[in-house]
Amino acid sequence: MTTPADAERMLFEGDSLNVVGLPGSGQSRLLRDLHAHLSAGGWDSELMTGQEIVNLPSKRFRMALADLSAKPMPVLLIDDYGRVLMDEAADRIERNLFAAVERLPTNANEYLRVVIASSPRDREIVSPLSTLRDRMRVIDCLDVEAHEACAAAGLDQQAWITLAGGNPHFLPETPSGAPQPSAVAGISRALASWYVGKLRADGMERLARILRDSPPSRWRPETDPTLLPLVVRDESDGNAVAVPPSALDRSAYEDLLYTKRWPERDLHRSAARFRARCGDEPSPIWVDSFLSDTSTLDFRLVVQFLEAVFGEHGAPQSVRLLSRATVAGSTVSPGDIAAAMYAAGAPTSTLARIEWRQYRRATVGNLHDRQLVLPRRGVAIGLPPADIILGLRDVGNETDSELRTAEHSATLTAWRTGTPVTW
Repeated sequence: MTTPADAERMLFEGDSLNVVGLPGSGQSRLLRDLHAHLSAGGWDSELMTGQEIVNLPSKRFRMALADLSAKPMPVLLIDDYGRVLMDEAADRIERNLFAAVERLPTNANEYLRVVIASSPRDREIVSPLSTLRDRMRVIDCLDVEAHEACAAAGLDQQAWITLAGGNPHFLPETPSGAPQPSAVAGISRALASWYVGKLRADGMERLARILRDSPPSRWRPETDPTLLPLVVRDESDGNAVAVPPSALDRSAYEDLLYTKRWPERDLHRSAARFRARCGDEPSPIWVDSFLSDTSTLDFRLVVQFLEAVFGEHGAPQSVRLLSRATVAGSTVSPGDIAAAMYAAGAPTSTLARIEWRQYRRATVGNLHDRQLVLPRRGVAIGLPPADIILGLRDVGNETDSELRTAEHSATLTAWRTGTPVTW
């Protein structure tokens, strides 16, 4: 486990640091402890959250970096750096940080070091230019409390927080006394979607192996820390092994892995799988030409599916749907889609989180592949057809998979030039 003293030695060696782990793995605690340790040791340390940085106007952020860099031993610690990366201003903020770190001091001062806390999947978010993250020393965060105690009855509030992986927003409003099993199961489902969505494909493969291994797989210090708290380190028999914590229902997240078929005719399990694929992308694009098929699709299921996607913690802020303006040779207008959604009883609150556009083949060609595109990450996930996702027909061998290609220009052009559906 990396201690604040260990991290300080790395800073003395000239490194900026990237503390990588899932939420609840102890990153925030390490950054707070490091901030206190550095401040007591004579460093000029400043701790900020990603949200605080996003909220700063561009000029104020540059001035704050300049003021900190002018101090004798400057260090900037940024918790939840993923919040920065998912913002529209991410490229500008990363350029400013890179320039501040690369700038040589004009006196005897040390140059600025930066320490960030990030998620394993944050490394997928790339910038057109070289970024500070490319040059940072990576620390895998191992500082996690045991989750096994959460399976016991009579959980107090701190135990609920432990169960929630350190994320209090997953908790019931007033946790007290012994929780009902249904409440524990509800948190398990929310955690599964939230955490699995932050794993890369290789992380899901490792998690699937751990779930099915008997006897348990040996703990791999080079990879398993990024799976916390979906996986914990168990040394009860004298050997370090990787096991799922008993407080979390493993069936809740087995359904979400690429190694499983798409859930069959179960709207809520299908929505959980879709939500997990969104990760923390604020506004993913669901591409399926036949979402425009108002004559065949049951739009009541479209509405119910999207409500289920939005109905759990970890849901995206909004979902963008991209479909074709013609189906089987017939034109489907934006008004036809809006009418189908209204007829299906779509609430105003749900429509406010849906942006729907139609593309024309004459403009961008035919988008044959069904995908979930995560523009901020530059990642796309191949999906089954919409009628499978909505449970309108049986699943054969349909599943989803992370696509290797990073080329999404056709989809983004189709979205940019598409005709919007207005509510």
